[in-house]
Amino acid sequence: MNKLNILKKVFVGFALIISVFFVSCINDVDFTGNTPKQLLVLNSIVSPDSTVKVHLTKSKFFLDANKTVFSAVSDANVYISVNDSAQELMTNQGNGLYASSKVLKPYDKIKITASRATFETINAEVIIQPKIEILSIDTVHTLPLESESNWNGYSGDVYNIAHDTIIGTWTTKVIEVKVKFKDSANEKNYYKMNAYTLNSSNYKSFTGEVMSSSYVNEWGFDFSDVVFGNTSVQDEVFGDQSSNTNLFTDDLINGKEYVVTFKYQAEINTYFPGKEPADDKKASACQLVVDFQQLSKSAYLYYKTKNMSIQANGNPFTEPVQVYNNIEGGAGILGSFANSVKLFKLR
Repeated sequence: MNKLNILKKVFVGFALIISVFFVSCINDVDFTGNTPKQLLVLNSIVSPDSTVKVHLTKSKFFLDANKTVFSAVSDANVYISVNDSAQELMTNQGNGLYASSKVLKPYDKIKITASRATFETINAEVIIQPKIEILSIDTVHTLPLESESNWNGYSGDVYNIAHDTIIGTWTTKVIEVKVKFKDSANEKNYYKMNAYTLNSSNYKSFTGEVMSSSYVNEWGFDFSDVVFGNTSVQDEVFGDQSSNTNLFTDDLINGKEYVVTFKYQAEINTYFPGKEPADDKKASACQLVVDFQQLSKSAYLYYKTKNMSIQANGNPFTEPVQVYNNIEGGAGILGSFANSVKLFKLR
């Protein structure tokens, strides 16, 4: 199927980016096909022990001038049923948002149906995923940054809260994290390993007041365990994460205990003898957050194809990638996830 036929069929319905590249010359091309009718677009990722919210919009044709702003649908009838029970009308919250008061449990099957005049009725189903039991997390394996071939070590001074005395040094290192879990046997499972650090520091202002600053760092993570399916060598360790993915399936570990390994770059403080801070108000603090998620197949395919679409968008030699859609009669995604979260104080 050639590119023109593909593009005739593609809706920019949800988080879908398509670019067409011309290598030798650039010409204006008039589209002569038929413009498809608009579809309802439903997006919702749900989890156990929570209620359901969905967002309803209208799809856009790929040649529309503004592809990033989608019109909310606030006058639809949206229904939910749980485990094949009678349908219940979801509450219209405005701006295309609809909510249900039902609290979901693992393995519940939910079905969402939405209808609006002049649009085709749409529906989708998903099974609510259970949480993963994390058996252990080991963060003892700390590697000097110099051991990573494409990085040079960085270091600097650590000051006290008044910032007038050096009390130690910080060094950038690569920490290896090992997450042990048990995969469920006799079923296909889909996973997503999220990780980030929460960084905060305290200082004394010119008025003598103790001030705080904090930020979340999602960069510097390398998901290169064999289960992630990464086979290409990156230009630099912990560089652009576009060639990395934190998604994986149980194809290699079905029904077994497994230790998922990933690495990240962090700044580790070392204090001079007798200069250790008495409390967190006199030094910076850093926490590692591991958010291990079990996904429905639909959520996994959505994240996977979305990542592929983003990567393809920056490469003139690849075909456009259509983001996964599981909404019958429309577009969008109804998926499920359940997460197990662990926090570790690094300094």
